[in-house]
Amino acid sequence: MSSLEIKGGILEMIANIDDVESLEELKKLVTEFIGNRVKSDTDFWDELSETEQAELEQAITESADPANHITHDVVIQKYRQWLGK
Repeated sequence: MSSLEIKGGILEMIANIDDVESLEELKKLVTEFIGNRVKSDTDFWDELSETEQAELEQAITESADPANHITHDVVIQKYRQWLGK
């Protein structure tokens, strides 16, 4: 199984969690898990290429525009189509 397939499976499991408390607990676990594997003195921004930095800046700018927002209902509808539900 590829890392992409594993990540997709994890995302599917998370998408099926509706309980806010469970999601908050999972967020804490993931944050702790990732935090333990990241060097505290590393600034990932500096490790990105100029192209990657520019793309992220553009994405941040675009996300501030409400015209680019997608409602939760639309996302759920598309997600159900992918799963065939």
